[in-house]
Amino acid sequence: MKIFSLISSFVVGTSAQEERKVPPRTPPQRLNTLRRFASEWVQMEIGQTVNRPNRASTMTAAGITRIFDTITEAYEKCGFFDPTLPHGGPRPVTERRKRSSDEKFFAAERRRIAREIADNNDLDIFDKIFEEEFDETERGFALARLSAEPNLAWKQIGTGFRKWILRYLAECYGEVTYNNHSSRLEKIHGRIKDAYTGLFDEQNPDETL
Repeated sequence: MKIFSLISSFVVGTSAQEERKVPPRTPPQRLNTLRRFASEWVQMEIGQTVNRPNRASTMTAAGITRIFDTITEAYEKCGFFDPTLPHGGPRPVTERRKRSSDEKFFAAERRRIAREIADNNDLDIFDKIFEEEFDETERGFALARLSAEPNLAWKQIGTGFRKWILRYLAECYGEVTYNNHSSRLEKIHGRIKDAYTGLFDEQNPDETL
């Protein structure tokens, strides 16, 4: 009886572990993870490394939270997600309505990201983070991590956001017609990076990032 109990416990435990190995990673979950990593980067590098906590708080509120709220609202209105597809999206081109502006932009943007990743595979870290089994409140269990080098880590975060927009907002009118979410992300991402570089240079005139 004890042996049977042990075997049963092992089987149940193994099944539970197998289920946890591939947890559901919906677009809102992934976006929340991206926001958390981005906010932590700003607080660490701008709030602490260059000692500008007020500037960091402003950038988090006016930049990261703004882009998060905007694309969350867009996803709720027109986002796409199919759990049977790799990463949940985007919808295959063959199943999408033909829009020349849509395909022209998204095809070009995918090629651009692919080229960047080909030149530096370390940029593409978030898919690994999303796919791993770990509690987001206990990040120590995650095998995939952002780079310890601040500039590369910020590029990794930007790549994660860009891929999220391409996957889940590819059918939203504002993105299809004006690339508004991608453009807004580029501006906010660039401004935060420029601010960090400028502040770092002021404090460390003899060092390079």
